[in-house]
Amino acid sequence: MNRGTITHKVFSGESSRGGDKGLPEKRPTVSAIMPTYNVGKYVPEALDSVLKQTWQDWELIIVDDGSSDDTPKILEDYAARDHRIHLYLRGHYGRGKARNTCLERSRGKYIAICDSDDIFPSERFALQVAFLDTNPEYGVVSANYLFFSKDLPLSIQHVFPDNPERIRALFEKGKMGACHGVSMFRKELLDSAGPYCPELLMSEDLDLFLRFNEITRFYKLPEILLHYRCNPSHLDYRTWIALCGYARYAVHRRNSLRKGSKPLALGKWRSRMPGLFMANLVDNLRFIAFQLGYRLRR
Repeated sequence: MNRGTITHKVFSGESSRGGDKGLPEKRPTVSAIMPTYNVGKYVPEALDSVLKQTWQDWELIIVDDGSSDDTPKILEDYAARDHRIHLYLRGHYGRGKARNTCLERSRGKYIAICDSDDIFPSERFALQVAFLDTNPEYGVVSANYLFFSKDLPLSIQHVFPDNPERIRALFEKGKMGACHGVSMFRKELLDSAGPYCPELLMSEDLDLFLRFNEITRFYKLPEILLHYRCNPSHLDYRTWIALCGYARYAVHRRNSLRKGSKPLALGKWRSRMPGLFMANLVDNLRFIAFQLGYRLRR
């Protein structure tokens, strides 16, 4: 097979597109984007599930965010096997910047989110492309998914709302209304909404989707098109509290943009955030409920 595009240059999201030489001229229908960081144990399953898609008109843009394990070597081996895989190696700048670098190098009509430790049933791309091709009023299509982990079998289904208006209502409340990890969206949405927020180390998906919700509609397919690798028992208290804080900042950004004002920088927002005590109390209660629910499902 033809070799994939590989560059060993370390770059930030603003550097030159040195790794794009030799890309085929034809624009693919789907650009799958996959940021990676120390996922050598899991990434082969994710890559294999992309290679097995029944819809074959895709490119896979991988940006490795400074992995220190064997992830880069595994990625290089896969890129050498398939010319549709384009790999970029860089220093460690964070998930939001890595996702944006993927977007900068994507040429497809549609963007498919493919996280590096998940698995995608073979019909995922075909079903989502068919929906977007025939429903121009929708900009984002998601689907159902199953949880799995070392502690849990592939059996727990997480269901977001099926009704587009209920999806919109959740976003209006500042909550996630669709599964980011199994979403496909029209790349042209980025022209109006902008890319991921590089300041966000978590909840960058919520931030992007809150902005998408301002300009387009979401739809959820009934099929299960993602096997989501998750171990809730490893989501410790500090990580939970940080995640909640980033989510609130995403809502602040959305609300500021609605008013036509510039959002505060993350650090300044944290220093001014009102109601911090009550917010932390609610987050603590939610964390307890989450952990109890997980233990009851085991």
